[in-house]
Amino acid sequence: NENEDFYRVQREKRVPEHDVVVTNPPYSADHVPRLLKWAVKNGKPWIILVPNYVYMKDYYQPSLGNCKPIYLCPPGRYTYESPKGVADATGKIRKSGEHKTAPFVSFWYMDPRPLVDGKELFKWWKSSGQEKTHG
Repeated sequence: NENEDFYRVQREKRVPEHDVVVTNPPYSADHVPRLLKWAVKNGKPWIILVPNYVYMKDYYQPSLGNCKPIYLCPPGRYTYESPKGVADATGKIRKSGEHKTAPFVSFWYMDPRPLVDGKELFKWWKSSGQEKTHG
């Protein structure tokens, strides 16, 4: 993907051809509700990594309309590796390879439709024994 303003690409109707959307958006401002609304309207399967508290926000249900996502919870908090040269919140330039645990629990919000129904995906996952993988 090119590093460009997604909102501009969207406004200009230049969203690239795609089969599924997988993203970890910024959590600030109104990025999450805007992305959820777009993902639902887009009509393709989507998988979005955001903090677990998102489902409790006032914007969550209205952003989804009739969509009923499923959730995939990792076994623990993710650890992120900082890219070299990016400033932290204090303005200090980070070195490559610095690791930081997220200050919140994240999980994947997903709508696999129209590729597969969420209930069918969950049935498949349970039958594969995956739910026993992490406890």
